[in-house]
Amino acid sequence: MTDPRNAARAVDALRRGWPVRVEGGNGAWLVLAVERADDVRLAAFDPDGAAELLLSAERAAILKLANQRDAATPGQPVLIERVPWLDLPAAIALADPANDLATPF
Repeated sequence: MTDPRNAARAVDALRRGWPVRVEGGNGAWLVLAVERADDVRLAAFDPDGAAELLLSAERAAILKLANQRDAATPGQPVLIERVPWLDLPAAIALADPANDLATPF
């Protein structure tokens, strides 16, 4: 996005729990901020339960998920493949640091 207003609209939509289409040189992704999702929004966004989870590099490092060479590139987000146990509560726990201290390591 080169237009700052479009970028601000996208950030606002993500904060509201609305999906946003992000286009780039390698194609387009439909993105939903899982921290703002609920069961209804997630079912509408991902009816097949196949969507992957994208974490920032910093969040993945905190969770010690960036331990492989390809995943440990500084500044690169980490893509987590969808597995059966990765339901909405687990995805929120991975993505959102708000409750990290509720269950410390």
